[in-house]
Parts: sequence; C-alpha cells; structure tokens
Amino acid sequence: MEFTLSIITTEEIVSHKNFVIHNLSRSMNIFFKEKKYGNGLLHFNIGFMIVKSRIGYEEWNKIKKPKFIDFKVVKSKLTGLENEIHKTFRYEIKLSDETIDQFTNAGEADGAKLITRVIKNNLQSLQNSLKKISDFNYSAFIEDLEIYFQVQ
Repeated sequence: MEFTLSIITTEEIVSHKNFVIHNLSRSMNIFFKEKKYGNGLLHFNIGFMIVKSRIGYEEWNKIKKPKFIDFKVVKSKLTGLENEIHKTFRYEIKLSDETIDQFTNAGEADGAKLITRVIKNNLQSLQNSLKKISDFNYSAFIEDLEIYFQVQ
C-alpha cells in the first residue's frame, strides 16, 4: 500500500517545518509499501491543513470529507496532462492553532511525534468509512498502524 502525507498551508512560519511531515511521510510509505490489505485500497493519503484561524475566513479553510476514489481521471489545469487515481482513500486533518504553535516550536523528533499523535487521534473517526471499502482488511491495517506508532 502506498501511504502519503501532504501539507496544505498558508502559514509562512510553518514552511520551515514541512520537512518533518515529508520525512514522516517517507518513513510511513517505506513501512507500508510491501503491506497488502486486499485489492480494495491501494493508496492512503492524509492531508494536513495547517492554517491559523482568522475571523471572517472560516469558510475558506474547511476540511473535505473523507473520500474513497475507486477510479478517476483528473486533468491538470496547468499542464493539461491526465493522471489516473485508483483505489485511493483521502482525508484531511485541520490542526488547531494551539497544535500549529506546538508543531512550529517543536524539534524534528517532537514534531514527528506530534503529527503521529494527531493521526492516531483521528483514526477512530475513519472507522466507518474504511470498513465500507470492499476487499480491504481494516483490522490488519489498523494493527500495522499501531505497530508503526509504537516503533516511532
């Protein structure tokens, strides 16, 4: 399974910490690369919305609902190239202002632990969505996530 973390941010103060999430994404992808949970889900993506709250802009920074994409062709508005998306589950986590401050002030190791804790705390809310995917071993996936979290 391919496992990726992505970043959605408008905060300049966080840009110097993007490498923490990219390194964690690389580490998680290596851990999950050879894992098989069935053919129903092949790609798992978590997008981190790192945007501080601003009065009047709340509607601009709403997270999207978790979404499973069985198959979709998307065309880049910039290049015109088409990209196929297969059996992908995507969801977003919006960090609170407090968590953004903690992440910004943390060192690399503590920042990675903070992000893994945020992922872990959000997994329960995905249970129903993930269990609906046919030919996907949800229990084994969660067990491996727990193992990954323990190792980190």
